[in-house]
Amino acid sequence: MYEFVNICEKEFYTNWNGGAVINFKWKKFGKKPVLASSNFNCFQVFHLLFELRQFIWSPKKYFLSIWNLFDLDAYFSATITIIYWIKYDYTPNWTPSISCLLLELKFLLFFRAFEYFGVYFAIIFGVAKPPNPKDPNNPWTLSNTYQVDENGTVLNETFI
Repeated sequence: MYEFVNICEKEFYTNWNGGAVINFKWKKFGKKPVLASSNFNCFQVFHLLFELRQFIWSPKKYFLSIWNLFDLDAYFSATITIIYWIKYDYTPNWTPSISCLLLELKFLLFFRAFEYFGVYFAIIFGVAKPPNPKDPNNPWTLSNTYQVDENGTVLNETFI
């Protein structure tokens, strides 16, 4: 994990220089990742408690909401991937990818509550929807389409 953890020689710890090196490396390289990891875990526990509170309040309503199911997928895919990784010391490449994708989509969907980001979600999800054929502003139906014969002449009949 961190290189300074792998120091196993007893002579290194017998003088003040070894202790100073360990303290320096801990302050410079070790403290931030450990604090970030613990902060992330606290944040994760907070979100899981929030989901548990929603479930206890109304279980039927909780499972009927697609957003809650999406949240559960994101949480459980990451949790199962981590448990599998710890137990077997190996995961297939697709499992962390799926977990990260679901967690990133959950993070993006968190912003749907803010009005400023609502425009962007409308654009993102509007692109994914198929066009309405009866829409009067559909660019494919606004102009006429003409037939062209094999000589390159435009015929007067239209497709529309």
